Amino acid sequence: MTDRVLVKQRHWVYILLHWLIVGCLAVLGVTGFYIHHPFFTIGSGEEHLFMTMAWIRWTHFIFAAILIESVAIRFELAFFSHYDPDWRDVGPSTKNIRALPEALSYYLFLRKDHRYWRKENPVMNVIIIPLWLLAYLFAILSGFALFNGNFFWGLTSTNTLLGWMPRLWGNEENLRTWHYYLIWFFVTSGAIIVYMHILRTTSERDRTFRSMLSGWRLVPRKYTPIKGGSGKPAGPGGRRAGGAGWSGDEEERIDSQERSGSEGRSGFEGRIDAGERIEDVGPAGSEGR
Repeated sequence: MTDRVLVKQRHWVYILLHWLIVGCLAVLGVTGFYIHHPFFTIGSGEEHLFMTMAWIRWTHFIFAAILIESVAIRFELAFFSHYDPDWRDVGPSTKNIRALPEALSYYLFLRKDHRYWRKENPVMNVIIIPLWLLAYLFAILSGFALFNGNFFWGLTSTNTLLGWMPRLWGNEENLRTWHYYLIWFFVTSGAIIVYMHILRTTSERDRTFRSMLSGWRLVPRKYTPIKGGSGKPAGPGGRRAGGAGWSGDEEERIDSQERSGSEGRSGFEGRIDAGERIEDVGPAGSEGR
């Protein structure tokens, strides 16, 4: 019997939305940097500079609208999805808060093991995701305040709805500067997220990075299948009862040295049975969702 099995933990809709959001943020970062500091023009002369800026601003606004819709859909699916409502796996909870020091120690190389988590780690759930949501909300409000346009067929305008934003930050130029600073916040926090996923992938050999494309990740057998990350005993049909992000055994650890044993880390890759795959996304039903 293998020590770990492949588990389908990410539905293709979640994967699509993830990369759509990442792509939108990348385009918004580049176009936002250009709006703040124009570094090229299509053609020469002041007229071409204005035309280039107009196209860049239009692109910035369109991708901002796509981002808003994508995040709204992802947020709705996290709570009301029929196949994988994963709000307990990608947000702050009491257990995640208690486990935060342990996770921070793991990513700072102060310890070698950690509790098992299903999707995102406590650092993401408790710190980064809430900060991203706050930054995202500020980006929407400040972006529309700087847009200076009309809405609802001219019935109202951003000056009417969000005129308080420039006044709150002193003036429009200050608001524009803080809106620009969001680029560097998302770049910095994004680099931290990539680092955490690389560390988890290389140290645990669980295909975390690959799962962002395929949805499949290697999971210790005792936690499969894991609806909501539960480690509770299997119920009817062999499915485990639902639960919030951590295993039922609070003392359970994933130790890289203990896990690799005498066979070495590469041994897991060779011992996985390709036919031994378990769907961890599907109708909630008996899993307590």
